[in-house]
Amino acid sequence: MAGDVTYAVSDGQFLKVGRASDPEKRLASLQTGNPRRLILLGSVPRNVERQIHECMGLRGVARHVGEWFDDNAIARDLLARNGILNAAWRVENLQWRDGILCLPGGV
Repeated sequence: MAGDVTYAVSDGQFLKVGRASDPEKRLASLQTGNPRRLILLGSVPRNVERQIHECMGLRGVARHVGEWFDDNAIARDLLARNGILNAAWRVENLQWRDGILCLPGGV
């Protein structure tokens, strides 16, 4: 069924959890309206978007406009536990700089 892929994208400070039939195409669409470089953190071929949003709220991850949340260790852990987060993007592989999570490649 179209739209049953749950994905996560990040700019290093905020992340978005959403659904799309084609996460790469959705990333391109989101990038058009975002001045910061977005990275596709990963996706999973099932609809767990609402559950992840609810879990982030229960775990105290700050939610911003729409489906954007703080990108922090708690959020990354929830994504990893749901199979969405690719290993390279796990928080232990990244660094914090001035309160912003720095993605590989200096983003």
